[in-house]
Amino acid sequence: WSLLPIVHHIHPWQMNFLNLTATLTLTIRYPSGGLHSNSFLFLRGSAAGLSWDKGVRVFASGHDAWSIVLPGQPVGSNPQFKALIDDSQWAIGVNGVLSINETRSAEYYPFFTSTSGRYEYVRGVQSSRLGNTRDLVVYVPPGYDENPYATYSSVLLMQDGENVFNDSTSFGGRSWRAGPTLDTEISAGRMGPVVVVAIDNTMQRTYEYTYCKDPQYGGGGADVYLDFLEETVTPLVLQRYRLQPS
Repeated sequence: WSLLPIVHHIHPWQMNFLNLTATLTLTIRYPSGGLHSNSFLFLRGSAAGLSWDKGVRVFASGHDAWSIVLPGQPVGSNPQFKALIDDSQWAIGVNGVLSINETRSAEYYPFFTSTSGRYEYVRGVQSSRLGNTRDLVVYVPPGYDENPYATYSSVLLMQDGENVFNDSTSFGGRSWRAGPTLDTEISAGRMGPVVVVAIDNTMQRTYEYTYCKDPQYGGGGADVYLDFLEETVTPLVLQRYRLQPS
């Protein structure tokens, strides 16, 4: 038996049909308390039955949840979308993206009012292998507090944590201005949301930041320091913040 003659007679429109996924259910998770009692959520987008010109209303499907069933799209396509309140107030930040594969459902976590993130301290993080203690400075992006359902897959580790955000603790009294820079870029949609974990240095800075030992300046402990990041810092921030384990 041979399927070649059958395949040969499939028309292009039939191939497009065969490459479509089944319908996809998109669920928006957002605190209903952030909406006025007479407000509704809408969705605009580039495909999947959506348009950037006029929104489609999304109906409540549970507590703090709104769902919409979108038609099938070609496998491998990645249509973009964005939520609006009352089809006028756009969600802030990057567009949502639907990854069309075997997945039949997706969740989306918009935010509408937050344009600034914040940083906070995690005090007294100990390393038994390095024999010291230090603070972490953790930045969470705009929308982190507004939408508690959102989780984050992008995490940036930065060293010399004293210099990253706070002028009063930075070398020379001027920080690297990471907070305002991230706030601006994330809110403008030029980059996706990211959580930053800035690790303070210690008196053993040269030892921790260099792999090779220099006869004059020392060093050579970066492998131990990297173990500290993997074995202590990473599990700690995974436990405390809404980060995706992957």
